[in-house]
Amino acid sequence: MEGKDRPIFIIGTERSGTNLLRVILNQHPHIHVPHPPHIHKNFYPLLSQYGDLKQKPNFLRLAKDVVRSVLWHFYPWELSINVEELIANIPTPTLNSLFFAIYDESLKVSSKSRWCCKSTFVIHHVESLLNDRPDSQFIFMVRDGRDVAVSAKKSVFNHFHTHYIAQLWQKEQRLGLDLLKKFPEKIYLLRYEKLISSPISEIERLCQFLGESYNSEMMDYPKSKEARKSSQLSDSWKNTGQEVLSNNQKKYLKELAPWEIALFEKIAGAELQELDYSMETSTDFDSDLAPSFGARVSESFYSLYFPLLAVFRDKNGWLRLRQKLFVSALRWLR
Repeated sequence: MEGKDRPIFIIGTERSGTNLLRVILNQHPHIHVPHPPHIHKNFYPLLSQYGDLKQKPNFLRLAKDVVRSVLWHFYPWELSINVEELIANIPTPTLNSLFFAIYDESLKVSSKSRWCCKSTFVIHHVESLLNDRPDSQFIFMVRDGRDVAVSAKKSVFNHFHTHYIAQLWQKEQRLGLDLLKKFPEKIYLLRYEKLISSPISEIERLCQFLGESYNSEMMDYPKSKEARKSSQLSDSWKNTGQEVLSNNQKKYLKELAPWEIALFEKIAGAELQELDYSMETSTDFDSDLAPSFGARVSESFYSLYFPLLAVFRDKNGWLRLRQKLFVSALRWLR
C-alpha cells in the first residue's frame, strides 16, 4: 500500500533513539518530521479545565493555548497559525482533531505529502488516534532499558534515578507490546540495536512497512539542516549530527553500578526478557517495587539540577523553560 498522506507516529520511551530516527525519516522526500511540541502530553491532563469543548468559547480557548505552546516550542517551528481559521475547518472539537489540524498546517509549509509525529508519549493515546484516523501507522521503537537508563541520567527529558526510569520503561514497553499484539498491521517494532548495527537494511524494511520507497539520502542525514540544527540546540541531541554510532549499546555494563543493573532487572526483567534482552542477574521480578527514600531524594534533586543546568548549557534552554512555565501556569492558574 502506498503511504500517501497516512499519519506516522513514533512511539516508545524517551532516550530510545527516536531523535536519530526523526532526522533519518525527515530526509525522505515524502515525510515531514518536525520536532514534537508534545501536544497530548501537555494538554490531555488539562482537558477538564476547558469544560465542554462543543461550546465554541471553550474550544477556542483550548486552541489558543495549544497553538501558543506550539509557537513557543523549545525547538521552534517555522510556522504561523491563525487560530480562528484553524478551528473553522475542524469538524469535531476535540484535542485529537486540533492536533491533526496543527500537524496538517505544518505539512503545508514542508512541500512533502505526509507527516510524522515523534512524540513518544502518544503511546498512551494509540487507540484514540486510530479511532479518529484508522489509516495511521506507528513505529514502536525499542532500546535496551538499561541503556535508556544510562542515557536518561544525562538528559533533561526523562527521569534521572534508575528506579523511576525502570518503572517508566517497564510500563511503556508493556503497553507497546500489548498494542503490537492488538494492532499488528498498524504497528512496526523497530529495535535501536538493529538500527545502529545495520542502518540501511533496517530503514529499507521500515520504508516497506510505511509504503514508501527507500531513498539513499536518508542516510545522509548528518549533512541535513535539521540534523545540524538539532545537534546544536541541546546537548541531549548532539548525536543527531553524527553518523550512526554502531557501538552505542550495552553501555550500561560500564556506566551503571551493579546494584542499578539489578534494580532495573527486578522492576523490568519480564519485559527485558520478552524483548529478547539478556539478563545480567538472577532476581525475582517486582514491577510494583516502591522507590527507596534515597531514590526519591535523588530524583527530586536531579529533576531540578539538570533542567537548571540546561538553561545555561543548551542554546534552547531558555525556550524550554518558557514553554514549561507556560504549561505549568495553565495547570495551576486556571
